Amino acid sequence: MLILPHTIALGLNEAAEIRGFVERGGVVIADTEPGQFDEHGRRLTKPALSDLFAGPANRSAISFTFGKGKAIYLASANGHDRQNTQRLSQILDNAGVKQPFPVLRIDGRPANDVETCIFGNGELTIVALQRDYLPSSNLDAREPVVLALPRMFSVYDVRTGQLLGNTDRLELELGPVEPVLLSLSEKPIAPPSITGPRRAHLGEIAEFQVRSNSPAERGVIHLDVIDPEGGTITHYSENLLVNGAVTTKVLPLALNDKTGLWRLRAADLPSGGTATAELQVDP
Repeated sequence: MLILPHTIALGLNEAAEIRGFVERGGVVIADTEPGQFDEHGRRLTKPALSDLFAGPANRSAISFTFGKGKAIYLASANGHDRQNTQRLSQILDNAGVKQPFPVLRIDGRPANDVETCIFGNGELTIVALQRDYLPSSNLDAREPVVLALPRMFSVYDVRTGQLLGNTDRLELELGPVEPVLLSLSEKPIAPPSITGPRRAHLGEIAEFQVRSNSPAERGVIHLDVIDPEGGTITHYSENLLVNGAVTTKVLPLALNDKTGLWRLRAADLPSGGTATAELQVDP
């Protein structure tokens, strides 16, 4: 399905591609007659897709069959007809287009005020949910919704690093501003691991191997380096991009660093799993 929102300008090559798409069985939806102008903004004597969208648009959804597919006008007098939401939903159902992760209200109705963004990273799927912003809303008000999953997933809250369970139906509460970020894995994600030397001296370079056990194609490990007094050393701490299974962390110990027992803590950002290693730093 191809949706053309106020696409009043089209190049001839684009119009030909759209026409071929419909001939092969595709569905094209427009809210105004597309291709009234060319790619340079010059008005055409005959709109580029006039053979698909024959006749004027009105407040009803008008369908024109062309080849194996359809061209559909979905227009309204003011351009903001709420009934178009129901019409478009029906058209999507008829075309076999389904939401992979539908968001529903508790009573089962679609949550039309929630935007969903989906990202793929190897075998890991990231789903982001955010409500429409309403300036007059109560900033403490939370909206309960249900996220329907196509199959069973191990679900992790990326922002809190918590496992929300192995499920195909997740009940959430969305705040009026902050998003919810979820990582979905068909298998539980094992925590990362970190290996390296147990002792080092000031002025030496300690090298550690950090392994990601995430199914993500590109994993992200947040590494905190903690001194003997429990403070995080910010210039040694960082986010590590793991392209593959293992990455290297080089720790160049300065002559004025603190001596004693250091700790390195690696946290897998998609799942929140952690691993630690200890390093005894001598003078």
